[in-house]
Amino acid sequence: MLLIYVNDIHSAVSSATVKLFDDDTNLFFHCKHPEELYTIANTSMVQLSAWITVNKLHLNLDKTCYSIVRSSQLRL
Repeated sequence: MLLIYVNDIHSAVSSATVKLFDDDTNLFFHCKHPEELYTIANTSMVQLSAWITVNKLHLNLDKTCYSIVRSSQLRL
């Protein structure tokens, strides 16, 4: 039944790579500039929030987190 809900999540979040595993969803963003990454991530979260609302689902904030990974060759 879960697959019926999440089947279109890829199209709901335009600037992210979406990876699904069981009932977990991961969004991946990439960008060379931290300020632009912040904007992309926030816009995508607004899109995801709208999708969650339309599909009458909820986001478990206790299981929600983020990580920032950068190349050691990247200079900020």
